[in-house]
Amino acid sequence: AASAAPAAPPPQQQPAAPAGAQPNDQPKAGSEVFVGNLPVGLDEFELKRVFEERCGKVVEMRIPTDPNTGYKRQFGFIVMSTPEEAETAKTLMEGYNFNGNMLRVKSSQTKNRLFFGGLPKTMSSVEFEAVVKEHCIGAESIELVTEEGTGQSRGFGFASFYNHAAALATKKKLAEGQITFGGVIPNVEFSSGRGAGGPGGAGGPGAYGQDISKSVYLGGLSMTASEPEIRQLFEGYGEIERIALPQSSNPAHTKKFGFVHYVRPESAQAAIQAYCTNSYAFRLADGTDF
Repeated sequence: AASAAPAAPPPQQQPAAPAGAQPNDQPKAGSEVFVGNLPVGLDEFELKRVFEERCGKVVEMRIPTDPNTGYKRQFGFIVMSTPEEAETAKTLMEGYNFNGNMLRVKSSQTKNRLFFGGLPKTMSSVEFEAVVKEHCIGAESIELVTEEGTGQSRGFGFASFYNHAAALATKKKLAEGQITFGGVIPNVEFSSGRGAGGPGGAGGPGAYGQDISKSVYLGGLSMTASEPEIRQLFEGYGEIERIALPQSSNPAHTKKFGFVHYVRPESAQAAIQAYCTNSYAFRLADGTDF
């Protein structure tokens, strides 16, 4: 049977900090851009030179290698020194002719926001903020979600950090279980949305603010696309709960659709970002739209 689509890009990896580097020494969140439609046989030094001449300092450049061919893939991630330089890159390098290829430059989603669940409902916003400021690294905005009218805690909150490294260092520190919030050890996860919804459970998606879907809609699939093929393409982004490929009884149909249901919403969002910024034979969308 024909493949459902070309080989998938690998899941986006957040950059590892150099040995001894402090989180706040690394660029601020918003400094990274996705670069697509890179030419085959890419000269990385030339790419870096062009970005630095037109946009600013390139701190890091990650172009993944295809494990099957050994060649560089035609997309990657570039970290500029500031968010302002990243915005300049998006403006000046989108559609730029680089060795015959028109580059696609978009914002790259950086995980720098944490969800704190299982907080005591007797905890006040002042108390939550005090614990975060004392024990967390690089926290910039702090929010305890409360009931309208009474101001009582709903049992969860959020904090946004200077960058991914600061959020990750905080998450690891709290995972040791030595720091309590009002006498309890909270559940701390990365948050993929801006609404006060959290990644699941009490106070999770749909409880407050925007719902974050765990499902990915696949449109325009080949009629021969199978569940194993779809699973191979998408399992690199997180644990898959199930895959649905409804069968059409109309022989005139030449395409079909399906859904990939992940265990976590972050996995769905990662898959959507990776595929929607590349050219594939099918189209993706958030599963809540269908």
